Amino acid sequence: MLLDETIDAVLLDAGGVLVLPDPERFRELLAPFGASPDDETCRLAHYAGMRECDRLGEADWPAIDRIVARAVGVPEDRIDEAIPAVNRIYLDEDWVAAPGAAEAMVQVRSACAAQSHS
Repeated sequence: MLLDETIDAVLLDAGGVLVLPDPERFRELLAPFGASPDDETCRLAHYAGMRECDRLGEADWPAIDRIVARAVGVPEDRIDEAIPAVNRIYLDEDWVAAPGAAEAMVQVRSACAAQSHS
């Protein structure tokens, strides 16, 4: 269904959809704690943390960071000491484009352009 109005803006919830924490930063900051995750493991760890946030019904970041640390392979006896590094990955480090994000944005732009020319 096409709208009769012009689209002025498109809002997107980017975190975890278009951008993700940088896997290189996961590896660099969590290597001292025994983790060496690949890119896919980092991506899945992010989603595991977000599932925990949903399950808890609130943003209990230390609990969520423990899930993320565990999911990227930090040994159980080092989880608590890795929490500040996980927190840094999320709050202080740059995020990177998620796989397929650029292509998805091109499709959104094309759809908006088609809408505006209708």
